[in-house]
Formats: sequence, C-alpha cells, structure tokens
Amino acid sequence: MRRELIRQMLREDAGKGDITSEILIGKNVRARGKIMAKQDGVLAGVEEARAVFAEVGVRARALKRDGEVVRRGDTIMEVEGSARKILLAERVALNILMRMSGIATAT
Repeated sequence: MRRELIRQMLREDAGKGDITSEILIGKNVRARGKIMAKQDGVLAGVEEARAVFAEVGVRARALKRDGEVVRRGDTIMEVEGSARKILLAERVALNILMRMSGIATAT
C-alpha cells in the first residue's frame, strides 16, 4: 500500500487530531495492545495494517500472515508505542483488516 494512501486515510479518519485522546491521555503515556480476530475467517491486510501503525511511529508485530485461517480470539498483531498514536492508527488499521479479510473469507 502506498505511503501517500496511508497518510490520506489517517487524515480522513483523524482530521486535525483526536481531541479526546489529547485531553484524556498524557503526551508521554505508552501502551501495548493486541488486535484479535472477532470471528473465524481468512486473514488479509496484515502488512497494510502494520504500515499504518508504522506511519505514526507505533511498533507493530504481526503474529499471523495473509492467507492464514484465523479463529475467533486469535491474536493477529501486537502493537506498542505512544497511547495517543495507537488510538490514532487503530481505526484505520482495523478497517483495512476487516475489509480485506472479509473479502478473503468470502472468496
């Protein structure tokens, strides 16, 4: 996925920023998180989701690969970095994973 497309997706999702995160979460707060499968299916979009996190400076480690069958509850990816940045990128990354995995599962 081209870097400019990722930037555009982040801009469209966040606009001028995430005011709620900026108010409630300290600038230097770090966090970790997991992206988990909500249902059984065929996984797709892992590298694209990882690239979204990388674009905002969040470390993302993929535990599954595109084309793998996942079961509900499987951990797909672990992320670590600024809590604000994780929240900034997570919606875009999840949208990519859900859309691409939905297509992969249906075909």
